[in-house]
Amino acid sequence: MTALLRAALRYAENSWPVLPVNGKVPLAGRGVLDASADAGQVKEWWSRWPSANIGYAIRPEHVVVDLDSPGAVHALSAEGFELPATASVETGRGRHFYYLAESAVSNRVGVVAGVDLKASGGYVVVPPSVHASGKVYQWLTPPRDMAPAPDWIYQAASMGGGTGDLRDLLAEPVPEGQRNHILARWAGCCVRYLPGRLAVEAVRWLNREHFQPPLSDREVNNTLFSIMRRELRRRGEAA
Repeated sequence: MTALLRAALRYAENSWPVLPVNGKVPLAGRGVLDASADAGQVKEWWSRWPSANIGYAIRPEHVVVDLDSPGAVHALSAEGFELPATASVETGRGRHFYYLAESAVSNRVGVVAGVDLKASGGYVVVPPSVHASGKVYQWLTPPRDMAPAPDWIYQAASMGGGTGDLRDLLAEPVPEGQRNHILARWAGCCVRYLPGRLAVEAVRWLNREHFQPPLSDREVNNTLFSIMRRELRRRGEAA
């Protein structure tokens, strides 16, 4: 029995639904919808794909703060968002912080630059999976030490992540306290779906036309190019 299969079975024994992933891409036909805590199903998957990484389909009582780089924690702190000590994983380039959620939390991309929320309906890669860089995911603090989610997570999740929510928010000027996380969300959408030059123009237009007062060019460029780098890495890992 491989280390990956043993680990997948341990997660399943603790009622953590898992799914096999290639890097970060699900191998099962329906992706996260196929996640299972059934030992027979887990064994069947890892007999078919013995080197598959392990995806955890996040249970409703959990929420994961996904930092894509060591510097992302500074972006959180700059907004006054702290990360209480809790269960955590060292990933390929950043960290995952696991918290207990008292109520439903939505998945959210771009809370600030380099920081996403992963919740029910989403999944994360868990140890001892292997990142594309060759680095092995590892628990820094075990799951049993999961702490309650801080208040800012519920507030950030309630902002939503869809383009419809952004349209509603942009119907009025964006005040000073919301500029950074709105910028990160807008930039994430633009970089994902627009050609590079159009994405840059759209982000700078947002800052110029909707922020009161506008952020500095340096702040906008730092956020924009950080998200561009992350998107390029994502595309490379998915290839």
